[in-house]
Amino acid sequence: MRTNDDGEQVAITMEDLELFVQQEAGDEVEEDITCDSNFMMEKVPEIGRALRENFFWVPRQQVIYLFIDNAGGHGTHDATE
Repeated sequence: MRTNDDGEQVAITMEDLELFVQQEAGDEVEEDITCDSNFMMEKVPEIGRALRENFFWVPRQQVIYLFIDNAGGHGTHDATE
């Protein structure tokens, strides 16, 4: 409800609303993404590089295994492999 110019309580209508989304330059915006094969194939190498950088004491010749949870939606068998 809103009060009109005559002081009466009236129902709010669509004409009373001004809808907008405001973003300023430099605002961080979250974006929904799909965790599909393309996403996984792009991100896994980034994760591997981050592991090597942050686990600097693990010798380069030692393999670091990265496992995904086998939940559906991660894409094709090739991406899982």
